[in-house]
Amino acid sequence: MKGTFAARPLASTARRMADGLELIWNTAVIARTRSACIFTSTAAALVIGAGAANADTYTPISFTGNGNIQSNLISTFPTGSYTPGNNSFGVPFSIPSTGNNFNAISGSGSQLTITTSVSDVTNVFTLMNAYSPQPNDQIASIEFIATGGVSETFDLIAGTNIRDFYQGYFANTINGTTTQNAFSCSAPSECLGGGNTGDVDTGEYGTYNIDEQDFVLNSDFATQTLTEIIITNTSTEGGTPLLLGITAADITSTPLPGTLSLLLGGLGLFGMLAWPGRQRNNVAAAA
Repeated sequence: MKGTFAARPLASTARRMADGLELIWNTAVIARTRSACIFTSTAAALVIGAGAANADTYTPISFTGNGNIQSNLISTFPTGSYTPGNNSFGVPFSIPSTGNNFNAISGSGSQLTITTSVSDVTNVFTLMNAYSPQPNDQIASIEFIATGGVSETFDLIAGTNIRDFYQGYFANTINGTTTQNAFSCSAPSECLGGGNTGDVDTGEYGTYNIDEQDFVLNSDFATQTLTEIIITNTSTEGGTPLLLGITAADITSTPLPGTLSLLLGGLGLFGMLAWPGRQRNNVAAAA
């Protein structure tokens, strides 16, 4: 009987010691977890801050027109501040609501020169189609000129990055990557179009498209000022490029690789610090 009574205080003491060790362990795990959360939150804040500090900027550029979109091309094409919803670019354009709001650059060798002043440009987006483009004909070239002697020229090839605004007898395809559809309608149920006549009151019935091009400029433009854009009709088969809108962009909001690594590192550290607690709970459950 004495032996039995003597064992009870020892067992009670052992239990209290075990409870104390468990409290110490849990406190350590909580402290580690809190530290990991703070670190991860800091990393996430840095990523968000980097994005906010490098927001994309878009600058619509005006130019001289020689025709009216709604009278000569597509009756229902939007005016004012317009961001096409048919593609992945998400770029705003400014389309005048009255007067001549597009330019048909007619005749091989003719040019449209646009003067501007936009700094740190990485991309230029255009709304361009054509009259009567034959497949694979180089309809036009577009040259971008900046301060510091920086320039770059792109070709517009019918059936690749430019096509007829009317789906009829000429080049009707685009690559779907650097050129994507911006607007489409069916005449006469949704719009009236000027296909084959240049007058929406007498034009062909069918599908009309306006497309958007993304010209990615070389890195030298990012530290200069874009001053001039020259579009030249280079068609040898009677095609005419049509310019409806143009916007210069500084696209820099993609998080830097280092910031992404910091966030991933924080998440990894969180997992490492929480792991001992999970391991201990798994061992206890197995026991």
